[in-house]
Amino acid sequence: MPSITRSLSILAPLALAHGAVMVVKVADSGLDFNPSSLTAAVGDQVEFQFVNGGHSVVEGSFANPCQPSSDSAWNSGFVSQSGGQPWTITINSTDPIYFYCSVGDHCQSGMGGAINAPSSMSAQDYINAAKNAGSSNEPKSVQGGMFGAASSGTMTSSGSSMMTATSAMSSATGSSASASATATAAAKGAASTEHGSALVAIFVACIAGFNF
Repeated sequence: MPSITRSLSILAPLALAHGAVMVVKVADSGLDFNPSSLTAAVGDQVEFQFVNGGHSVVEGSFANPCQPSSDSAWNSGFVSQSGGQPWTITINSTDPIYFYCSVGDHCQSGMGGAINAPSSMSAQDYINAAKNAGSSNEPKSVQGGMFGAASSGTMTSSGSSMMTATSAMSSATGSSASASATATAAAKGAASTEHGSALVAIFVACIAGFNF
């Protein structure tokens, strides 16, 4: 039991571990992302908050601005509502990631950005190159992220894991305590029985010593 409890106590803090949350405001002051450039580590989450509706966020590539990086590129789809649920992605690699709005000519008008971009291929370089892009496209489906706040989503997951670990620890501790209590009760019972038997023996001996 102690080894189980010790293992769970080690695992419990790991359930709380999660990356940083970075916020990017969509259309904060026109056709833009604010900030348009950011640095993120593996495990961090980027939360795109739609200050104004009528936009999207799509994963692109530096070589082909305003186009999805692949068929599996993350895509929020068209978001019509202002101030609704943000679009959140999780960073799985420190490789450069470029993103843009695929609505109309928003990308060509400066609505682009980058994560972990090198200085030689910066977010501003991407935005400048996008001005010459012929058109904008996006993947056929919403994919690669989720609608919902990054912090609450992370805490729910961690909280659930923590509750499971804590419950298991409590169960293990309770089982250990129960077993200990049972053993103690048995020992006391045995001692009590032995003591009682000794008293009976003495009583019988005393009676036998009297002559009636």
